[in-house]
Amino acid sequence: MSQQKIAPAKGPLHGVVTVPGSKSLSNRALLMAAIADGTSYLKGLLWSDDTEACVVALQSLGVPLRKMSETEIEVTGVHAFLSGERINCRDAGTVSRFLIPITAALGGEFEFYGSARLSERPLKPLLDGLIAQGAIIQYHNQTGFLPLRLVSEGLKGGALQVNIRDSSQFVSGLLMAAPKARAPLTLFADQLATKPYVRMTLEMMADFGVAAELQAHAVQVEPGAYRACEYAIEPDASTASYFFAAAALTGGEVTVRGLHRQVLQGDIHFLGVLEKMGAHVTESALGITVKGPEVLQGLGEIDLTGMTDTFMTLAVLCPFATSPTTIKGLRHTRLQESDRVEAMRQGLTNLGAQVSTTEESITIHPGALYGGVIDSHRDHRIAMSHALVGLKIPGVIIDGAECVKKTCPHFFEILGTLQGEQ
Repeated sequence: MSQQKIAPAKGPLHGVVTVPGSKSLSNRALLMAAIADGTSYLKGLLWSDDTEACVVALQSLGVPLRKMSETEIEVTGVHAFLSGERINCRDAGTVSRFLIPITAALGGEFEFYGSARLSERPLKPLLDGLIAQGAIIQYHNQTGFLPLRLVSEGLKGGALQVNIRDSSQFVSGLLMAAPKARAPLTLFADQLATKPYVRMTLEMMADFGVAAELQAHAVQVEPGAYRACEYAIEPDASTASYFFAAAALTGGEVTVRGLHRQVLQGDIHFLGVLEKMGAHVTESALGITVKGPEVLQGLGEIDLTGMTDTFMTLAVLCPFATSPTTIKGLRHTRLQESDRVEAMRQGLTNLGAQVSTTEESITIHPGALYGGVIDSHRDHRIAMSHALVGLKIPGVIIDGAECVKKTCPHFFEILGTLQGEQ
C-alpha cells in the first residue's frame, strides 16, 4: 500500500479546481445507456476504479462502448446481455446493486462476485425483491451476499415492498430495471420521497425517456424503453466537499469549477453546513466559491441524512471548531466501503481528538491535534477527509492512499494546486 504525507498549508488556501464527474451519475448513466434504444454520448464521465468496473462489466455482457476521451464515452444500447458471464463488481456497490436487477430484468444466467469488502455489504433486500419477481438466486457462501448466481426470465411486475434501511440503492437498482418488466412495477418503501438518490435516479430516467411519479412511499414504473441521448454528468459534489472544506479550514477561498446549487446530487447541501459553521458561499458562472471564516463554529447536533457521504468531511473540521458537534443519521454508513463511523473515530483519535460514537452518530470535541499515520481502511472518503487535517497539522500520513482512485484518482495532485498565502 502507498503512503501519502500531507504538506501543511503555508496559509489560507486559494484557487480554482476542477473535480471529476459524479460517480453516482456516471454509473447510472452508463447502465441506462447500456439498455437504451440507440447510441448515447456521455460527457463529463468520471473515470475511476468504480466506473471502470462498470464499463468492463458491460463490455463482458456484450455492450458496445467506445472511450472517446478521459471524460467522454459512447455507449450503444442492447436488448439482451450475453448470458453465462461472470461479472466482477470489484469494490463497487453501485455496480452490484444496479447491475444485478438489470440483468434479472433482461434475463439469462450470470455469476456475480466482488472484493472481500463488497462481499460483506448487504444485498438481501434487493435480492429478496428479485426472487419475488421470479428470479432464482443461488448463494455461494452466505445468504444475502456476494458471490452469487442469478437465473432469470425477466421481471413480472406488480407490487413490491423493499426494505431500504441499509441503502436506498436497492430501490434505485430496481427502478432502473423496472421499464424492462413485463407489467407495471410499483415499488413501496418507507420515506421513499425523502431519499435524494432515489430522486436522482428518477430524474435521470426521465432524461433517458422513462417518466415515473414519485409519491411519499411508492413509485410506479410502466414498461417501456430508454431512449439514447447526449448526457452531461455533473461534477461530483461529494468530492467537491473536500476542497470547500479546505477553504473553510484554512480561512481561504476555493472555487470548484462547473458546480452549481441546482445539481441533482444531495451532497450539494453540504454547502449549507459550511455556512452554519461561518463560511461564506457564492455562486457564479464559473462555479461555487467557499470563503472560510476566521473561526469555525461548532454545530451542536446536526443530522446529515441524505448527504452522509459528506459526514467525514465535516468530522475533520470539528476539532478546529469552537464547540462540540454531534453528527447524526449515520447508521447505514457502517455498512459502506468501511465501517465509516468507527474508521473516523479511530483516525481522529489517533490524531489526538476526543471522539465518542453511537450506532448512528459521532461526537467530536474541539482540541489540539498532532500528526500520525491514518489507516484509510481502503476507503477513499476516509483517506480524503483525513488529508484535510494535514493542511493544519504537520506529520499527517495517509496509509493506503491509492484508494482515492475509487472516485478521485488525482485528489492529492488537485489538493496540491491550491496555493497557501504566507
